[in-house]
Amino acid sequence: MQKAIIFDFEGTLTKKNQNIWKMLWEICGYETDKSSLYSKLYVGFVVNKKITREECFNLTCEAFKNKNLSYSQLYSVSKSIELTDRAKELILKLYNSGYKLFIVSGSIIDTIELVLGDYVKYFEAIEANKCVFDSNGKLQKLILTDYDYEGKAKFIELLKEQGYTKDNIVFIGNGYNDEWAYKTGCLTICFKPIDDDINNLNKRQSDIYKKQDSHNPKNLYNVCKKLR
Repeated sequence: MQKAIIFDFEGTLTKKNQNIWKMLWEICGYETDKSSLYSKLYVGFVVNKKITREECFNLTCEAFKNKNLSYSQLYSVSKSIELTDRAKELILKLYNSGYKLFIVSGSIIDTIELVLGDYVKYFEAIEANKCVFDSNGKLQKLILTDYDYEGKAKFIELLKEQGYTKDNIVFIGNGYNDEWAYKTGCLTICFKPIDDDINNLNKRQSDIYKKQDSHNPKNLYNVCKKLR
């Protein structure tokens, strides 16, 4: 039976405090403090749920287009994002041990591919949002992934349809948009959670993140070996 490891990306495989969306707002010249449009959209969508994810992205796209966000700017900020220490070692160890690796993220596909470099080849699939640029390299539109927030559970269910069982899937994340994964019944591991709410054990099937270091591939590899 094949065994699947699904990673979130930012804050899980990358170093903390490197959010591509915040970085793009800043490179466009916008403020990102609590009174900024960036923060208001975050609160409106994630906290107050007064706007949908689609509305949030449409307003974000409009703001970026107003500042002529370019591919070269996306490339520049993406290349500044770093993988966690020994992340590449972990990816290789899992891949060479026969695990099927996936990334399901609310980040941007171009960013993930640029950060991973040659290590992209070790992943069966990478699901994330996409920036579309015109012939002049200016942002044209944002395409939302179907596999963020509730969609992360949807991706896990798709794997089940392909023959994986909940006992052969582990999801590894760190953020509020990863909360839906645990509802599928697969093992979920939260490393270095980004807020206190996510640190609530009632919302996780594993407290391994309290005992292990996400930067240490040996520890995470030993957890993954527990998959039946």
